[in-house]
Amino acid sequence: MPAVRPVHPLAWGSLVAVLATCFACASPAAAAPQPVHLGAAAAAFNSGSATAAGGCICTVAQFHDVGPTNNSYVVPFDGVLVASGFYVGNSVEPVDAPTAQVQTVHPTGASTGDVVSEGLTHSLLGLTKNTVDSFYERVPAAAGDVLAARFHNSGFIEATPYFFKTAASGDGAEVFFTPVAAGASLSGGGAAAERRLNLEAELEPDEDHDGYGDASQDLCLGSPIATAACSGTLFGSDLQGPRTALAGCGGGGCMLIQTSASGASTAAPFNGVVVRWRVLNASSGSFRARVVAFREDAGGGFLKYNVLRSSAAQSISAPFGPLVSKLSTFETRLPIQAGQYVALSGGGAGFQSSMGGATYFSSIPPDPLDGNVATGELHNGTVLYDADIEPDVDGDGYGDVSQDSCPADASIHEGSCPASAAGGGGGGGASASGASPAPPSPAPGKPAITGLAAKPKSFRAKPVGGIAARGATGTKLVLDLSAKATVALTVATKKGKRLWTLTRSLGPGRASIPYDGRYRRHGKALDLPPGSYRLTAIAGNPAGAGPAARATFTVLPPG
Repeated sequence: MPAVRPVHPLAWGSLVAVLATCFACASPAAAAPQPVHLGAAAAAFNSGSATAAGGCICTVAQFHDVGPTNNSYVVPFDGVLVASGFYVGNSVEPVDAPTAQVQTVHPTGASTGDVVSEGLTHSLLGLTKNTVDSFYERVPAAAGDVLAARFHNSGFIEATPYFFKTAASGDGAEVFFTPVAAGASLSGGGAAAERRLNLEAELEPDEDHDGYGDASQDLCLGSPIATAACSGTLFGSDLQGPRTALAGCGGGGCMLIQTSASGASTAAPFNGVVVRWRVLNASSGSFRARVVAFREDAGGGFLKYNVLRSSAAQSISAPFGPLVSKLSTFETRLPIQAGQYVALSGGGAGFQSSMGGATYFSSIPPDPLDGNVATGELHNGTVLYDADIEPDVDGDGYGDVSQDSCPADASIHEGSCPASAAGGGGGGGASASGASPAPPSPAPGKPAITGLAAKPKSFRAKPVGGIAARGATGTKLVLDLSAKATVALTVATKKGKRLWTLTRSLGPGRASIPYDGRYRRHGKALDLPPGSYRLTAIAGNPAGAGPAARATFTVLPPG
């Protein structure tokens, strides 16, 4: 798959997370749609003289589509086009600057419509000729709209075709020889019977409406965070962009370590716990996440790492379609110290060979066991896995954001946190104003949170699937931060049961974050039931994690 304008990966120090404040999605009882393959590039139906047209400077929309049922050009549900494919012809000349671009069109008549969205303009120069070339996309698509494409190349018969002949008399493409961009309307085109657009695409659902496909692009389902850690800090890249190859190890397997991304080291910046890891894979296989430490005694051009501990093995099935990978996420609990790395064991992970400033270590087979040493070499590229690392203030091996109900007491992981362990603010014991008492002074450089509160303290949750009156629902979570940090805010019941964690990268000073009173559970968006809740905030940066701040709020009955 050619690398075409991938999204920039994230690195330590450049995390930008959006608070999960809105889950505008379908009824929580509705099953999520599965990814589907739309359309078909010319080579999938015919080749050579059967191709119906050479190149053009035009927009083509598939308004009439009665071809194979599994290759419809009609968008069946709201979602995101995550990949596109075009059959590239034999004539690709630099003087023509040939390009292709996927679009979606909302039909307004039998041969008219509005261009709603479009992807990047992809150059066809240098691609493999006489075959289907595919591209990474992130294009919003709405149910009932149809696929379209904008082409720019010569009119030679061997140029990249804009449509091709089919055997179905009801198939019909509308060709507009004045190319149209998103936001404009299509009219005055020419109908081409028994013709289908030279385009295929992969459509994925996007339940949280963050613009990232849920099957291969979204790192945090059910939240607009999309490309940052669901909680804590993200290790490695954000897994966005095209998969250009497979990360292979050869016979016997090996261990891979992403050592830098975007020119920055991926070593853990503070002591914490790996609570979650992901693989964007291209084939079936068995994978493990590992924590490793670099050794200084390597020589002869080789590097060495001590393999400290591993997660449980996870079996991952092959992706659903040829154009994309499959994103798999797993919960774990692996303590990690500052300066150590997260490694990946297993074959079939996706790989990006062209990402700048990215290096990874590959061990010599066989795959080393825990307690052993991995010996290998450093290479350029990005292995498509990552992990979420949360702080662990009390050093008990439980992540403070999503795994530990009492981050200041190493003996408590579930249930209420006593006031003595919470710096005077535990057990829901916030002040009458809803703000937590000032926490103990943090170590130099570690961020401190003061003034944590929900304003208003009592509010109504915005109903899932409904529209409430303006200003009638939700609250704002306010706090003062002593230094730039990644802040994790956890909502829990009064008895300490954690429901949802929100993360955001914030600068020093006062922050005010809208919150609508929703949370996510088992893939469904839910309202917080009426009652009292605890809010815990923890801030972390490369100097470490500061003490937790706590407050309470109340969700009122609908009214």
